[in-house]
Amino acid sequence: ADAHGLQVAAHTLKSAAANLGAISLAGLCKSLETSGRSGVTHGAAEALTELERELDRVSSALQAELAQQAAG
Repeated sequence: ADAHGLQVAAHTLKSAAANLGAISLAGLCKSLETSGRSGVTHGAAEALTELERELDRVSSALQAELAQQAAG
């Protein structure tokens, strides 16, 4: 597995999540970023599954907010 790629991708998503106020998502990304920086990819697949679930929650919340703003 590519630890550096994991670090870079997690860092990028962490920044975007933080800008949106998605603190839980940013925290998951930070953990993956740290693992990648340390050269550790063991457990990344499980962490990515959790990250995907959180990303789905964030996406749903953002879509609901946009729909509410469009309606109001």
